[in-house]
Amino acid sequence: MQSFWRHSVACGITAKTLATHVKGVVAERVFIGGLLHDIGRLIFLNIYPDEFNSLLNKSQSLGLFLYQVEPKYFGYTHAQFGGLLAKTWNFSDRISQLIHHHHDNFKTAPPKEVAVVYVSNWLVNAIGIGSSGENGLPRLNMNAWKVLGIPESLLQSIVKQIDRQIVEAVRFFYE
Repeated sequence: MQSFWRHSVACGITAKTLATHVKGVVAERVFIGGLLHDIGRLIFLNIYPDEFNSLLNKSQSLGLFLYQVEPKYFGYTHAQFGGLLAKTWNFSDRISQLIHHHHDNFKTAPPKEVAVVYVSNWLVNAIGIGSSGENGLPRLNMNAWKVLGIPESLLQSIVKQIDRQIVEAVRFFYE
């Protein structure tokens, strides 16, 4: 569970940090979206632990990502379920959309805030901070990356900034 929350906190911090480099993005909203993006998976794991373990084994044996196999077990991906859950909890439509679309395969440019949460999740997984149970790393969707308009030359300094903030936040989270 600690690894799950480390991943979630890191995604929220990464989203908030990226937001400072993307015009028109509300940093606090994408922080919440990043923090809660995998809430559907947490519910699946806690309510259906046996099915979730079968899902883990199946995804690994097939070489697929969890979100590709989840609909066969639960009828939804954790992202879709999390988005519905956020609506049920009366979160704003914008927050529920951030949760719902964080694994989409964007054929066109997504909304900026959705792109921020998507890229944040991808980046946290690429760096290997915590885990939500996913195995492997999908290709970065370039439509989402391009929407951000962040020059690649800034990426290294942004990652260092994110790393410092995550170390500090995780320390406080578990004290």
